[in-house]
Amino acid sequence: MSGVGIQLTITGQVQGVGFRPFIWQLANEFQLCGEVYNNAQGVIIKVHKTHQMSAFIEAIQERAPRLAHISDISQKTITTANYQTFTIAHSCLGKMHTQIPTDVATCQDCLTELNTPTDRRYHYALNNCIHCGPRYSIIERMPYDRSATTMADFAMCEPCAIQYRDPQNRRFHAQPIACNKCGPTLSLLNNSGEIITQDAQACIDECVTQLKQGKIVAIKGVGGFHLAVDATNTEAVNRLRLKKHRPHKPFAIMARDINAIQGIAFADETERAQLQSPAAPIVLLRQNKNQSNTELAHNIAHNIAHNITLDMPFIGVMLANAPMQHLLASRMHSPLVMTSANLSGCSPVIDNVQAIEQLGSICDCILTHNRSILRRLDDSLVQVIDGKPSIMRRARGYVPHMLDLPKGFELCDSVTAFGADIKNAPCFIKQGKALLLPHLGDVSNPAILDELSRSLTDNQQLFAHQNQLIVADKHAGYVTHQQAKILANSENLQLVNHHHAHIAACLADNGIAREHPPVLALVLDGLGWHDGSHSQATHSLFGGELFIADYQHCQHLRGLPATPLIGGDKAATQPWRNLFAQLECHVDDWQAQAQENRQGKPCALSQLQQQPIALLRSAIQNNLNTPLASSAGRLFDAVSALVSDCFAEQSFEGQAAMKLEALAWHDFTENSLDLSDFKRSYPSPNIKQMWQQIMSLYAHQTPSAIALFFHRYLAHLLLFWLRQAQVQVRSNKVVLSGGVMQNALLTRLLVHGLQQQQQVPLCHHKVPCNDGGISLGQALVAWAQLQERT
Repeated sequence: MSGVGIQLTITGQVQGVGFRPFIWQLANEFQLCGEVYNNAQGVIIKVHKTHQMSAFIEAIQERAPRLAHISDISQKTITTANYQTFTIAHSCLGKMHTQIPTDVATCQDCLTELNTPTDRRYHYALNNCIHCGPRYSIIERMPYDRSATTMADFAMCEPCAIQYRDPQNRRFHAQPIACNKCGPTLSLLNNSGEIITQDAQACIDECVTQLKQGKIVAIKGVGGFHLAVDATNTEAVNRLRLKKHRPHKPFAIMARDINAIQGIAFADETERAQLQSPAAPIVLLRQNKNQSNTELAHNIAHNIAHNITLDMPFIGVMLANAPMQHLLASRMHSPLVMTSANLSGCSPVIDNVQAIEQLGSICDCILTHNRSILRRLDDSLVQVIDGKPSIMRRARGYVPHMLDLPKGFELCDSVTAFGADIKNAPCFIKQGKALLLPHLGDVSNPAILDELSRSLTDNQQLFAHQNQLIVADKHAGYVTHQQAKILANSENLQLVNHHHAHIAACLADNGIAREHPPVLALVLDGLGWHDGSHSQATHSLFGGELFIADYQHCQHLRGLPATPLIGGDKAATQPWRNLFAQLECHVDDWQAQAQENRQGKPCALSQLQQQPIALLRSAIQNNLNTPLASSAGRLFDAVSALVSDCFAEQSFEGQAAMKLEALAWHDFTENSLDLSDFKRSYPSPNIKQMWQQIMSLYAHQTPSAIALFFHRYLAHLLLFWLRQAQVQVRSNKVVLSGGVMQNALLTRLLVHGLQQQQQVPLCHHKVPCNDGGISLGQALVAWAQLQERT
C-alpha cells in the first residue's frame, strides 16, 4: 500500500563518511519509516510524510558526521511504498553529482584497537572504519561501494561482515574495512624485491631494526611510498640526501604524536589543531634550538639531525596518520624523516612493482602491503601565519574536497583549467564548485607530464566531468598551454594572464563575490608572462606587481624596476647573476665597494668581481639572452647572494629566498612589525634607495641585520604603493598573492602594515598562494570573461 511521502536529496561530501548509518539512527530516534541509499547525486532519503520533518532536517544539519560536508538538502513530495521500518537500501547508479571523500588520518577508536592486545585488530597495520582510512586513493568509480574500490578482491570474514551490515556499528558500510584474518597483508622485501618476511609482526619489528641501524626504508603509505630514516641519525640523513640527489632542500619529519614534538619545535594552538586534524598535513613549525644539552641527553628524540633542515628556522612536521605509521612510530625512540619515494626525474612511486624497480638503488628494504593505490597523493603542507592556516601544497587529506565558489558563480560548470607548469595542480569547476586536483609538480618533467594527462582522464571519468571550457596560461611556451591546445578546439579554449589568475584565486579563497568592485592586488612571485594588455610596462615578464583587478578585468598599475635576467633561465638557479644585475642597475660604485672585504673576510662582492664582468655587461648592452623582468623572486635571490652562503647555485626552487628569510628571523622581534621608523627615514621609498642603504650597511652590519632590513624596507615600499593607489578604488580590500607570500615574515609585515593604514588584507588559506592554486583563478577568470562577452 502506497502513501504520501517526502524525498530528501542531500548533496556534498556525504558518501564514505558514515552518513547512511547516521541517518538510520536519526530516523529511528524520530520514529520514521522509510529508507536511505546512495546514488550518484549523494544520499537519498524517502520517508512517510510527518509533522517532524523540519526537526528531522535540522537535526541532519546540526549533527552530521564530522567528515561530512553538506552542500544542499532539497525535498519534494512523492508517493512512497508502505514502509514498516526504516532501512538502508542498496546504492543506485546515475549521473554523478556527489562529492568523493578524502583520505583521513587514523581515528582514536581505531588507534585504541591497534594497541589493545585483546582486540581482534590488535596491531593490524591497515585498520580503518567509517571515520578514517583511505577513500579517494582507492576509489575506482562511484557510487562509493566496496566493489568499486581496490578492496573488491578482499572478501570479508564473517566478524567483519557482521560489523559491515550493522547500522549501529562504526564499520557499517565502511568500504575498506578488514582485519588480520581477511584483509591486505604486509610484506618486507629486500632492495632486490626478495621477501624477507610476510609475518605482520616480524615486518614491523625488522623494519624498526633496520631504521635504528641507520638504514633507508621505503614504506608504503596512503597515497604512495615514503623513504624513511631515523631523524636523529646524521649519517643516515646524509646518505638519503646522496641517494635522492637532494643536497639542500629540507626534509620533513614524522612524530609519533603531539607530545613527541615537544623540544623539537614550537606549536601553538592553531598549529596543534592542524597537526591533529583529519587531514594530518605536514605543518611548518619554528624549530626549538634553545634546549640545553642536558635536556637533550634525557630525550634523544629531541636531538634532531642538523642536516634535516640545514639551518632553516622552520621544520616540517607531521604526525603518524596511518596504522602502519603508528606501529612504526610507537617502536622508535625518535621521529622519522619521511620524504616522497622517487628517483630523480621520476614521479613518486605508488605501485609495488614500481617500488622494486625504482627504489632498489635508494633503499635497503621495502615495507609494503597488497592494497593497491590508484591515485598518488603527496603529503599536504600547511603554514600558519598570524594565527591563520594557509595550505601551501594541497593533496592528501584535502583532495578531492570541493570548494564552494563565491556568489555569482553558481552556474559555473564544466570548466577545466590546466594551471601552471611548476607546482602543477589542475582544477575542475563542476556545478558551482571547484575541485582542485592533487599537486603533481613540474610538468616540464616528462614523467610528471604523463601523470598530468592520466590524472585529468582519470578524474574526468570519476567525477563525470565535461570539458566545455578549457583554460590555460597565456604563455605559449608553457607546457600546460600546449597541452590545453591539444585537448581543446578553437571555440572552447580560453587563455588567462598568469597574475590575473593568482588574484582571482585569492578573491575566491576569501569568498569575494563576482560583482564585487575592483580591488588592489599585490602579486609577488618568480616570473609570469603578461601579454601587455592594460599595462604601460615595456617588458612582459612580471613578478613584483600592483594591479587593480576583479574577476573580469586586470589593470597593471606599477611594479618593481625591471632588471635583466642574465643568462635567461640560468638566473633562476644562479643567484649571483641577479645580484650583478641589481647592482649594475642601482649601485653606481659597487665595484669600488667590492674592494673592502667585510670584516677582513672574502665577501660576495669580491666573488662577483671574479665573474666575467666585461662579458656580462656586453650581453646586457646587446640584449643577448638578458630579458628584462620585474621579479620579486629574483630580487630575493640577489640579496641572498650578497648576505647568505647561497651565492653560486641553488639546488631547488626558493633556496636562496629561504636562506634570506632564515637570516632575517634571527634578528626579528615583534617590534620589527612597526615600520614607523622607515616611514620617517624613507618617506619616498624606491629600490635604488634600498640597494644604496643595503650597500652602506654591508661593511659593518651582520648578514641577519641586513636580511631583516631588506624585508622591512621591501614591505615599507609595497605599503607605500598601496597607500598611494587606494584613491583609485572604492574597496579597501587588498589581495596578497604569489609564491613569495609563502615568506611568513614578509606576509606578516604586509598584513600588519595594511591593517595600520586601514586596508583589509586578503590572504590565501584553502588555496595555495603559489602556482599550486593558480588553476582555480584561471577557471574563474575565463568563465567570468565569457559571461561578460555573452
